[in-house]
Amino acid sequence: MTHPLTGKWRIEEMELWDRAFIDLLGPGFISFDDKGGGDVRFGAVDGQLDCAYAKASIHFTWDGCDERDQAHGDGYAQLEDDGTITGEINSIVAMNQPSPPRDGLLQQPARLASSWTT
Repeated sequence: MTHPLTGKWRIEEMELWDRAFIDLLGPGFISFDDKGGGDVRFGAVDGQLDCAYAKASIHFTWDGCDERDQAHGDGYAQLEDDGTITGEINSIVAMNQPSPPRDGLLQQPARLASSWTT
């Protein structure tokens, strides 16, 4: 049985960033497959997901990059009554600093459109 959030979802809006930033490297999206994985891309963030499925939501961790810096984090997506999904993407970016290295923390809720495939 396919999970209701399986597929590719267009990121329509984010609290901190406008459409131009969301679509910086192409249309912003998050995708979930039926094998516990997926992908996310928005702004300068590009990552792969490791997902845990609940009835109408998915919790995930992700690993990838943000502006060429290694980044990772977690988040969730949940199905709304209107067929869209909402969620949150949290990331920790390892900043390239001469000394000492520092981590930056970013929390970002996102509103996602109906399922979108290419």
